[in-house]
Order: sequence, then structure tokens, then C-alpha cells
Amino acid sequence: MTFVQRIHQVASQEGVEAVLALRENYEPLFAGEEEQRELAECTARIQAASPVPMVRVNAGTHAVFGAVEDGTTLVLVFKKAHPVVKSVKRTMRQLMRKASREAARTRRVSFAANAPLDSYRAAGF
Repeated sequence: MTFVQRIHQVASQEGVEAVLALRENYEPLFAGEEEQRELAECTARIQAASPVPMVRVNAGTHAVFGAVEDGTTLVLVFKKAHPVVKSVKRTMRQLMRKASREAARTRRVSFAANAPLDSYRAAGF
């Protein structure tokens, strides 16, 4: 399942109103109720200005989570006190892992002929 398909799957879950994904060098991806787009975009701006990796915004009857990891910002808008709230952090981690895997596939790694590598992580794996 691709990242885009996963975003739409999460947005279709009961209790989740909208999902916004912002990735470097990609167009923003929004799924869910159009009325929640502005709230999601505002939370993404707050997340961009924040020094912490995850923010939570309470807005009326909705709660919004924003998280950033490896150049991907993910925002979820959901109803307060809904059972889906319990699994939001886990869902966000799963989406972030999917985004970072796809980004790693598109990244090209160039090697110098005789340059030693410190570890497998230095090679981009």
C-alpha cells in the first residue's frame, strides 16, 4: 500500500475528520472533510514553527495532532473523546515510517571509489 493510499485509508476511519501530509518536493496531500482543511493547514504552520516533533491543538469539538519526521509533516484532525484518539500516535508513527521508506527508495546514494564507510547507516540504508 502506497503512502497516498494509506493517507486515504486513515482519513476514512470513523472519528478522523481529515489528514494533511506535507512532504518536501511534493504537493500537499489532503484527504477528508474540506471544512477541516484550514484547521489542518494552520496546525501544520504551528508545527513548522515549533521546536518539538509533535503538537496537539484543541479547537472546539475537534483535536488536531501535528507531527514532523524526516521532512514529512503529518496532521490529523479528529473528534474529541472519540476512541480513535487512543491510537492516533501509533497511526502517525506508521504513516511516518511509510513516508520515510518511500523517500529512501527515491533517494540515490553515490559512493566514492575508495572511500571507507563508517557504518551501513552512512551508506543511506
